[in-house]
Amino acid sequence: MTISLVYLYPKPVDFQKSIDGLAALVETAKVNGQEPYTWLRHVLERLPHASSVKDYEALLPAADATVDRCSTTG
Repeated sequence: MTISLVYLYPKPVDFQKSIDGLAALVETAKVNGQEPYTWLRHVLERLPHASSVKDYEALLPAADATVDRCSTTG
């Protein structure tokens, strides 16, 4: 009996690294007083439209605009 595997990715993916990266983002958001889901959604919605260093910096968890929008205290 032969079992064929179907892969969604052309190359093997190290999912442990992916999970570790996501966990690091969530913890960074928490440390900066952000609600992780809200912050991550905010970033993923705006990331495709970022075109300059200033745009990318505005997406960081400690950025003023992000803090106002995603804060756990406000």
